[in-house]
Amino acid sequence: MLLDSQSTTDVFCNPDLLTKIHQIDNKLTIQCNAGVKTTDWWGYLSGYGWLWFFADGIANILSLSRVREKFRVTFDSAMDNCFHVYKGDNKVLKCKEANRQLYCFDTKNREETGVMLITTVEKNKTKLSA
Repeated sequence: MLLDSQSTTDVFCNPDLLTKIHQIDNKLTIQCNAGVKTTDWWGYLSGYGWLWFFADGIANILSLSRVREKFRVTFDSAMDNCFHVYKGDNKVLKCKEANRQLYCFDTKNREETGVMLITTVEKNKTKLSA
């Protein structure tokens, strides 16, 4: 999945990443290297939501701006040079720099980190007063 700072919409070409693919009444006009294309197909990306589906496309694109509307996104070029997308399920997706200086999340070799917070009864007792 390409995390694209130049895109204003989300559009995928791989049906294996989506469910509930179906035609809708609206159309999306895509202006790209291949010219002007249109799609009236919609699909559901688990953990993200509804987005456009264009079977003849060459990339699965998430708009950085739209991802930011749903999730917290950070970037630190000095730390690990990747975008971190903080999902609501305590997982962090890492979008790493790939070919041609584009930032992607590899759906085959997923790199996700999780956070688990543990509080013990003993630790809670230390915060109580008599």
